[in-house]
Amino acid sequence: MDSDCLSKYTCKICNTLPRLPVLAEDGEFYHEACIETHFKKCIDSDESISSPVTKKPMGTQTIQPVTIPRYIEKLTSYEGLEQRSQDIDDSSQHETNSEKITLTKEKASHGSAQHMALLGRWYLLGEEDGIDCDVKRGIELCQAAVLLGDCNAKAYLGLCLFCGFGVEKDREEGFAQLVEAAFEGSAFAAYKLGCYYFSGTHGFKEDWRSALKWLNRAEENKHLLTYVESSNLHKYLTLGSSYLTSDSDLAK
Repeated sequence: MDSDCLSKYTCKICNTLPRLPVLAEDGEFYHEACIETHFKKCIDSDESISSPVTKKPMGTQTIQPVTIPRYIEKLTSYEGLEQRSQDIDDSSQHETNSEKITLTKEKASHGSAQHMALLGRWYLLGEEDGIDCDVKRGIELCQAAVLLGDCNAKAYLGLCLFCGFGVEKDREEGFAQLVEAAFEGSAFAAYKLGCYYFSGTHGFKEDWRSALKWLNRAEENKHLLTYVESSNLHKYLTLGSSYLTSDSDLAK
């Protein structure tokens, strides 16, 4: 067993190894319940949200890495039936992912803007198991999809411009493209804008009312978001609504 790897993925709040870890903005892994409780305590006590580890300011966005849970399972599983069962599950998952990727590539090659954008996202973010991150290829696919009118592709390119990811950073143009994409129906663009206003990161001033405006727009098309994005959206809307309600009560 690789103790260094296990230590890396151990929750820094409860010091136990989560089966489904989330990666927070401070670059550390946590049990989802632990880090969410930490966020809530900060908010309830009117303190700035900070990292439990570094104590530096951080946002509340978390992601659930696709491959890490299976890696942890392999590190901690026993030899024998459990390991063989896990190998079968991994093989089945790999086959399913392979079929999805092949189908997406095929449809993209036939001119589907939606599938070009999706494939471009996978290359840009490296979030699909079986697709290696290739920023240049991702940008090319999204540019082609934008020419065909895909609003999500515009959102992905806007994010690249805003963050200087694979292209020269242009925050003003990147922000404009995210806003435009959100109004055209991109749940991803509305979600990202809401997250940035919510956490006050990436140069945004923390503004919960603006955050809720964009998050509610994302909610209208939440079926287009990934599972992790949809889950975070629900948490942000709940926290934001609770905060504004408390703020309103104090003002009375």
